[in-house]
This record gives sequence, structure tokens and C-alpha cells, in this order.
Amino acid sequence: MPLDLVMGLPSVEFQCENINEFVEKLQEQMASAYAIAREHLGVAAQRRKTTYDICLRQQQLTVGDWVWYWYPRRYPLKSPKWQKGYTGLVYHLSMC
Repeated sequence: MPLDLVMGLPSVEFQCENINEFVEKLQEQMASAYAIAREHLGVAAQRRKTTYDICLRQQQLTVGDWVWYWYPRRYPLKSPKWQKGYTGLVYHLSMC
């Protein structure tokens, strides 16, 4: 059973004289909806950042400290899941 027969025709929010007016109003509505969505996404991103930063531990590194070096080498015919992301070497921080 078609939905329009059960629920009736959807209400038209604005009446238009011609197709150009309809397109302009529809573009305005879409731009407004996009702006609202971007605003809400920004708020959600800020909330996620705040939650992430709560558990974050700041590292104070100085010249001369030893650190691991991120070197994501990819081997053929081997899943990235099973590959090492760090080299077995530890590099010394320098002023380079």
C-alpha cells in the first residue's frame, strides 16, 4: 500500500508562482539546513576534543632525549595489521 494513500499527501510549506521561485526558496532552505548542521558538528567536535584531552598526558621532550621513530614501512603480501610501525632503533633528539 503506498504511503501517500495511508498518510495523505505531504503538506507544502510554501506556495510558488513559478519554478524559479521554488528553486530559490529550496536553495535557501538547504543553505540554512547546512549551516545548522555545520554548527552542530562543530559543537560535537569540540565535545570530543575536550573528552580526549582529559586523558591526554603531555610529554615534555628536550634536546638529547631518546624517542621511538615512527617508520611505517609496508611489506608486499603482508597485512598492515601485522607489520611493525616503529623501527627497532631508538633515535636521539637533535636540533635538526
